[in-house]
Amino acid sequence: MTINEKNFYEKGMLLVFKAGSYSGAKRMTKEQLEEKDFPTEIVRGVFDLFDSEYKKQIQEVNKLATDMRSHIKDKSVPFPIDGVYFIMADKLEDIMKEIEEKEIQKEKIVQDLANDYEQAIERYKKKYPKYYTLGHAKYPSKKEFTKRFYWDHQLIQINAPSKNSFISPEMYKKELQKFKETIDSIKQEVTATIYEELLIFTKRLRSQCKDKTPNQRTLNNLNKFLEKVDGTYSEFIDRKDIQKVLKNVKQEILGVSAKELRNTEDLKKDFRKSMGKVLKSIKALPDIPKKRALDF
Repeated sequence: MTINEKNFYEKGMLLVFKAGSYSGAKRMTKEQLEEKDFPTEIVRGVFDLFDSEYKKQIQEVNKLATDMRSHIKDKSVPFPIDGVYFIMADKLEDIMKEIEEKEIQKEKIVQDLANDYEQAIERYKKKYPKYYTLGHAKYPSKKEFTKRFYWDHQLIQINAPSKNSFISPEMYKKELQKFKETIDSIKQEVTATIYEELLIFTKRLRSQCKDKTPNQRTLNNLNKFLEKVDGTYSEFIDRKDIQKVLKNVKQEILGVSAKELRNTEDLKKDFRKSMGKVLKSIKALPDIPKKRALDF
């Protein structure tokens, strides 16, 4: 049974994840760039406020936040609000554990940054006195600096509005319709994601069997994506044609290895043909929405 407005809240929860970062850079003025006709409304110059050694430490904590977002996104269903993710119930515990573990790592890195903060500024001052003079007013206090690297997350459970709620009947109908549209938007995003990923992988495999050497990594990545479809997206797929295409792809790549394809010319030729047929069936899918950021 696919997810709808009646069972949406039973299947999982929304996770709001926010993380702060710090670039450690100062914007340069038109005069500093010594450019007479510098278009400041569209072009801006910056310079780092720390040397490469300390910038590497800052990039480490910024990357940790980026990796955490990617991990959450990989385990979640697309949701039409930026920074909000729909997590299926069976994955909630693992994701929350991952956030807690990564946040401990982040705190350690930030503490190391704080311990080295004054020393890093002094080192920069000696290396680049001119740029220290230009940017010294931009250095935040150590406390303000560490606060830039905040992580914040919250679990939210949502449901369609009830007839017994305090809103008017007219508003109830309107909000219920919006809730249904939100779920439809998620399904459309899932459909678009599946379409685009299958298109990329099948085209790549077909091309590899013709022009290049079949790549096991491509097969592994396709299998990994199909596992994600089964484990994360499946209850948001209510189109039988999408389900049929997914079934066909699984059948064609089941047990296939790049080594066997490379060693057997006939097998490689047959696999290329099968990928061509699958690719044709994917392209023939009607009314596929384009992947895009949904405005709310």
